[in-house]
This record gives sequence, structure tokens and C-alpha cells, in this order.
Amino acid sequence: MITNSPRGFRIAQLHEDLGLESIQSIIIRRITHLYDRYLQEQPNPLLNALGNYNIIGPHRRPKALLAN
Repeated sequence: MITNSPRGFRIAQLHEDLGLESIQSIIIRRITHLYDRYLQEQPNPLLNALGNYNIIGPHRRPKALLAN
């Protein structure tokens, strides 16, 4: 209603047109920030090594870290 877009207009297109970030992107960015800040405060080097793990990709778990 605010943008006067037709019914059924894709949300992703609205985000792109208006330059808005998706809710999912905002949540991931904020969680990542909190996670990084938490890891910086930890003296344990194994926990600090987890900070180098990239959550984006086909795997859901850090298998390489679990195997060691």
C-alpha cells in the first residue's frame, strides 16, 4: 500500500527497488556481529578458531573442526 505496488508484486523486487535489506539479512548480520564480539572476549583459542568458520555454503556443520 505504501509503494502503491500491484497485488502479487514480489517482495524481493520491492526490497531491490527501495534499497532495503531483507529481514533474513538483518538477522544474519546482527547474529554474526554478536557471535564475533562474543568470540573476541573468549580466552580459549579453540573457540577463537570457530570465528574463521563460514556459515554460508552447503554444509551446516563445521565438519573439519569436529573431525580434529
